[in-house]
Amino acid sequence: MAAGLAQIFYTEFTMFLKRRFYEKFKEYGFEKPKFTNDFLTTLMVYIFIIAFLKESLKNENSYFNFYDFCGME
Repeated sequence: MAAGLAQIFYTEFTMFLKRRFYEKFKEYGFEKPKFTNDFLTTLMVYIFIIAFLKESLKNENSYFNFYDFCGME
């Protein structure tokens, strides 16, 4: 069950990152590349995971709030 939830989170989060990335750079004429799409997605997810783990390790208590990390309320 945990693996299924992780896969759903990965899929939804990568779609969110793709939309944000392409919306931000669309005004500069940035076209969605076909050959680097998977590479960019994987890179963005790995960067997020590393940053999330780094912040959670810096936290003094054992509970780390995901919504605070993402700036959502």
